[in-house]
Amino acid sequence: MKMCGGHLESMEMLLSRKKAQDGIKTVLVAINAQYIHTGLGARSIYAYVKQETNISVILKEYTINDREADVLENLYQCDADVYLFSCYIWNIEMVLRLVRDLRQLRPDARIGLGGPQIGYQGPAFLDMLPEVDWIFTGGEGEETCCQLLRLLAAGEPLTECFGMVFRQEGQSVATARRQPVSLDRLAFAYPDIDELKHRTLYYESMRGCPYACSYCTSSIEHGVRKRSLPLVWGDLAVFMEHRVKQVKFVDRTFNCDAKHSRSIWEWLVMHDNGVTNFHFELAGELLDEETLAFLAGVRPGLFQFEIGVQSTNTETLKEIDRASNVPHLLATVRKLLLPGNIHIHLDLIAGLPYEDLERFQQSFREVYACAPHQLQLGFLKVLSGSRMEQKAGEYGLVYSQSAPYEVLCTRWIQYEELALLRGIARMVDVYYNSARFSHTLRYLLAFFPDPFTFYRLLWLYYDSTTQRIPVSREGSFDLLASFAKSRGIEITEELQWLAKYDLLLHEKPRKLPTWITVDLTRKKRQHVQDFFKNEANIAAYLPEYSGEPSTQVERRAHLEIFPFEPSTGAPGAVAVVFNYRRRNLLGEAFAQSLPAEIL
Repeated sequence: MKMCGGHLESMEMLLSRKKAQDGIKTVLVAINAQYIHTGLGARSIYAYVKQETNISVILKEYTINDREADVLENLYQCDADVYLFSCYIWNIEMVLRLVRDLRQLRPDARIGLGGPQIGYQGPAFLDMLPEVDWIFTGGEGEETCCQLLRLLAAGEPLTECFGMVFRQEGQSVATARRQPVSLDRLAFAYPDIDELKHRTLYYESMRGCPYACSYCTSSIEHGVRKRSLPLVWGDLAVFMEHRVKQVKFVDRTFNCDAKHSRSIWEWLVMHDNGVTNFHFELAGELLDEETLAFLAGVRPGLFQFEIGVQSTNTETLKEIDRASNVPHLLATVRKLLLPGNIHIHLDLIAGLPYEDLERFQQSFREVYACAPHQLQLGFLKVLSGSRMEQKAGEYGLVYSQSAPYEVLCTRWIQYEELALLRGIARMVDVYYNSARFSHTLRYLLAFFPDPFTFYRLLWLYYDSTTQRIPVSREGSFDLLASFAKSRGIEITEELQWLAKYDLLLHEKPRKLPTWITVDLTRKKRQHVQDFFKNEANIAAYLPEYSGEPSTQVERRAHLEIFPFEPSTGAPGAVAVVFNYRRRNLLGEAFAQSLPAEIL
């Protein structure tokens, strides 16, 4: 279809006539990374349009795992006049493919794109995408969408719509920059919350970021805006009332304003429903002693924190405009971890300037030594419009031209070295971040000079023996055992007991890996049955199972006898009962040692 001024004029006339007859049908499209996620950007625009106008809009949510043919068919069946897509790094490739096909099927429809992946270089993207009519520029779309739809309905020129790029007479036209909308004007994004309470819901109490990290598009926008606390509390009350499973704050640095963050945390503690978990991205170095003392007392599982360390190399941090007192940050993280009530997730980024493989190993070792609940080993993504993209030539930065635009090599680190780090990241995810091998790992790590060496050698072994084919949970234990043997490490009874304990902490396995042969419980079979038949024992150690038949409790819970205390290594036989209906932050069953007289 030819895109020219004449086409634009006739299309607007068509839309104006259709408005007079039926109204303009508009579809907002969100394509999420997984079904469990929700599309906050598109939802916020949808709610705002419904609040501010009488214009009819439809919200459609999909995932990148859906069949594209099904998504295309569904969008086609909408028979809309306007399709507006929310674009992110995880969905941009799929969005562009859908747009190209949709344009062929619905040549008279108008198509617009917005979102952080495309909004910061609108004119450049519009020149490359003949199928697209408009691009929303900047990082926000609520008010732009409202104004666009009003102008279309009235048949007025789009030059009056700030914050967008469109074609006119064959040329790209960029309208004036739009002033940010007040967050107090935004509508609650989840009117359908009853249908979503088992999914992850996203929320923002502020927009913008006080930092200007060169790899992040937040550095393009300046300043931080906050939603008024009473309005935030009202929104959070809805989440609490509906007992949703998890709410993730998308605030870039939630605790950049200590008063704001502390007020929200205190409100959540005061109104805790015992179910909902709240996730926050923090700057760990901003947590003071008073705040740490407060956080030490919150309910286990109420909060989880993601803290971006990125690197412990001060030269690297300075270059990316993320100056940080690394020793203070790591010390604060250790204090935050000490009470064990908040799940802590630390981030590292490979491929940053001034960090070669050897220096990255040091960052890994220092962060791993903090023993976070999860260590995310990520890779630099070169985002459109970021200062990292602008300095790519200076850094010798080569990166993939397809999403997610990850680094391939730099002046400091080679492609082969980054490929090795990607393999190590896989092993860290499987064996460390899963929390399913914690006691087994602790035993095996003693045979290696440092954790990085262990995961490097484990990856090389995995790569050479499995051809990178994923293995089952049982197979992951088998791989550890065969790897240990390949390094000359004896499969001792102690190692077998610890692996068995790790398995039992997460589930009652139907069968054990063949190399785990140790057992003391079989000879005490009658004692075990007697334990589960005793109602006093169930009330004391497994209250969640009270009232159920003893045979059913025995099938669903578990009791195992160990020759030593597996969690501490203390000598002496001990019976441990595993309660799978009560779990900790890592998903481990509540495991309780029994007095000797019980058995």
